[in-house]
Amino acid sequence: MTLFDDEYNRERETPKRGDRLYLHLSDLRDAIVPVLTEAAEGVWLDYGSGTSPYRAHVRGRLLTAEVPSSLGDVGPDFVLDPEGRCPAADETFDGVLSTQVLEHVRDPDAYLREALRVLRPGGHLILTTHGVWEDHPCPLDLWRWTAQGLKAAAASAGFEIERCSAVTIGPRAAVFLMEYLLTDNPVSLRASRGLVDVVASLSFRALRWLVQHRRPAFHEYVDTRFPRQERDPKPGDVYLTLVLIARRASR
Repeated sequence: MTLFDDEYNRERETPKRGDRLYLHLSDLRDAIVPVLTEAAEGVWLDYGSGTSPYRAHVRGRLLTAEVPSSLGDVGPDFVLDPEGRCPAADETFDGVLSTQVLEHVRDPDAYLREALRVLRPGGHLILTTHGVWEDHPCPLDLWRWTAQGLKAAAASAGFEIERCSAVTIGPRAAVFLMEYLLTDNPVSLRASRGLVDVVASLSFRALRWLVQHRRPAFHEYVDTRFPRQERDPKPGDVYLTLVLIARRASR
């Protein structure tokens, strides 16, 4: 069974206004690309690669690791075993990239320790995973993370944490979730019972129509009104994804 296709890749590599997940995937790309452009030299591993949508931004050589058959006829460089272990030798890579994978693995600690094992001393881990997100098994969806929890997990596995920031935060996250509610999982509106209900129902239906039929314009407005942010999370923040930058200690 193929879990990923060309459109899945395109939405992540070149997100555009009007795409279903544009508000978040554009934020995610804008957070990952500068880090890769600066740090990704040498030989890197995309660990749980899918279609490896960010590979063009690795200046060195990028190899992929994925579970069997998830890419159809296109095989990865390394086939992961049922426990997610990679058959690469110790200290093979200058960097490990992991984008939206950790929430799907059965044992996050084992996954992070495996990432550490294949890294050369001084090598970097660039990892993104969800804070708040819909249930999306492929085939499993097991975890959500806070910044403190993700840093603690990476440190427990042996990494030195450089930073952990949040993307798609606050009002922008709320608008994204509202857009999902209005289109992918529409709410049934009860029959109107008074003036307030009538006004609320009409407003809700108008907003749903705008999102469904004028989505590029809606995204343009949101980009202007609630532009992308990336920052250390603060108490009370709601965020869709975390970006962790960590390294294996030098000898």
